[in-house]
Amino acid sequence: MRMVYFLATLTLAAAAAGAQQRAPGPAPTQGAAPGQRATAGEQKSPAADQKVGEAPTVPTGETAAEAAAPVPESGEIAKVNVQGNRRVETDAIRASLPLKVGDTYDKEKVKSALLAVWRMGYFNDVKLDVSAVPPPGTGYQLTILVSEKPAVHDIKLEGTEELSREDLKDTFEVKQFQILDAEGVRKTAKKMQEKYVEKGYFLAEVTWRLDPLPNNEVDVVFVINEHAKVTVKEIRFVGNRAVSTDELKGAMLTQEGSFWSFLSSAGTYREDAFARDEYVLQGLYYDRGYLYVKFGKAAIELSPDRRFIFITIPIEEGDPYDIAKIDLTGDLLEPKEKLLVFSDGMDVDSIEETFHHFKGRVRISFGWGTNLTNDFVGCTPDGSADLDPISIVCKVTSVDGRPAVKLSDNPEKATGIQSEVERYLRVFGNVGRVRTAVHV
Repeated sequence: MRMVYFLATLTLAAAAAGAQQRAPGPAPTQGAAPGQRATAGEQKSPAADQKVGEAPTVPTGETAAEAAAPVPESGEIAKVNVQGNRRVETDAIRASLPLKVGDTYDKEKVKSALLAVWRMGYFNDVKLDVSAVPPPGTGYQLTILVSEKPAVHDIKLEGTEELSREDLKDTFEVKQFQILDAEGVRKTAKKMQEKYVEKGYFLAEVTWRLDPLPNNEVDVVFVINEHAKVTVKEIRFVGNRAVSTDELKGAMLTQEGSFWSFLSSAGTYREDAFARDEYVLQGLYYDRGYLYVKFGKAAIELSPDRRFIFITIPIEEGDPYDIAKIDLTGDLLEPKEKLLVFSDGMDVDSIEETFHHFKGRVRISFGWGTNLTNDFVGCTPDGSADLDPISIVCKVTSVDGRPAVKLSDNPEKATGIQSEVERYLRVFGNVGRVRTAVHV
């Protein structure tokens, strides 16, 4: 009787695959153990009995008599055939084999060849058949019979409302039009759930299914139950001494929830808001001279009933600093002989304060309006009259194609897209701004 080798037990399948996980499919074929010669009287299963996901047992084109012909346990390989593959190249399968034409096969070598093809990760089932080469040929032929895993036709998302496909695309470990990798599908579901947790959806659940299609293809469908965002129960600070907890909380967009939080989005955790909060809190310390303050990674704990989160923010304040002196040093070109002109919105008091601050350090002048610094005398073409004072203002409108915003203590002087102006005011604050008419 000829020799047929295939994955006979789950133990052998696990050894063959290593870390590779099997895609959903039939259980491994039961039969003769790998390397075991079939006993007299055994018959191969006909193609009609082949189950979905299984590789054929009898090579295509063989008769019943040929299938029953005996072969020795060792001999020279004259030919290597591959059957059952549709997408995986025949040459790629042959290249994975430790046996080549001209080599001598035996039980251990055939077993190694079987495992080598399995480890490629592209097949639900692999069998290996040894039979005599039909006359007038001599020697023995090795036939690898495979059943390919399905190809991924499309990757679909169901149940996404708060996060878009664009938000989740970096979690995909499975690729469209490639052969299905069940482990990649499981990793994708896990990474999607982690993404939802990162965005504040601590109760989100992600499952998946495979929808079969013709031509051995499947749609991979990730089913997402987002649930609601959880409420921030408490915000704690550890290590703050210079700035009170109440003041720190008051500067944050992230707020603790209340009994009525379910009526609105107040008290819910949002990653973008919390990221902004970290910058604002740092700014509070900078304003007090704590230039080396450090904020540790916030610890976010979920309550046992998964309804609330507790946020703990560690702070290392460091020592405060005061500005003792301002001077100009370094490799500069006669810095103290250069003239600095201060203007635009200054009054007598601010001019006097600025003068005493820079006196003796650098030459300064002040443009109260524009008349004090008008030096266009004698510049007319005929020299007959002086030029009237003018005000030239250069404003940045964009940088590298991105729109720019100008903020001012006078709301009338703010420039840029209104929505962007409002967004940056939320970041940097709106305190001390006084609306004053601008005369042009």
